[in-house]
Amino acid sequence: MTNIQVISFEEDSDAYYKSAHDIKGVASRILSLVQIFMEEREGLNPQQNMYLDFLHKEANTAACLTHDYMLLRKVKYLYKEVQKTTWKDAVQPSLSKLKQLAQERRTELNFNNAEAMAVLNPKLMEQLVKALAENSILYADTQKTQRYANITFESSPIRITVQDNGIGIPEDKIQTAFNPFTRIHHELGTEHSTGTGLALVREIAFYYQGTINIESTVNQGTTIQIQLFYQP
Repeated sequence: MTNIQVISFEEDSDAYYKSAHDIKGVASRILSLVQIFMEEREGLNPQQNMYLDFLHKEANTAACLTHDYMLLRKVKYLYKEVQKTTWKDAVQPSLSKLKQLAQERRTELNFNNAEAMAVLNPKLMEQLVKALAENSILYADTQKTQRYANITFESSPIRITVQDNGIGIPEDKIQTAFNPFTRIHHELGTEHSTGTGLALVREIAFYYQGTINIESTVNQGTTIQIQLFYQP
């Protein structure tokens, strides 16, 4: 079991947030324009189509990266805005997308004891579960016929445990996996992943005075346990 060093995302000034917001706006507008052209691409030659596909991919990546960067920055503003709610209710906005992703990756996604209560920020609760679930689903082991990602919630203390039988994380990469914009497995999941999921988990744990422990074996699976101690 490896204890993750829970530190906050480096921040210098709020200007970084504004810059990311502005970049996201530009990237989103470019992406919208590209999508319009993609709907009317029949008259384009093969090379033009190739450039259009590349531009679409890059604009989408830029929009996703800045969105996730801004999300990391928002944690310190949201964590004190708490309310009592169940994990089931908190994760509801992301549930359909998580189920769709699990279906695409042929991975069984299970939420256990989702009626457990917590006094936290519901948006951060949602993002925490979403990041953990996506990480397990994206890195499922395609060599296995039965793939699963089990997420279990507890109330006293607040604890989230994620267990999967995915491809695992090499021991020397476990700490690095929680750094922002880091992909341990570049060849997998890159169309969905920006490398910020576990960094967001670490950021939320930092502000809720939590701990993160992870046990992972390559080709066998990973277990991550997050415990949160913050009392509003």
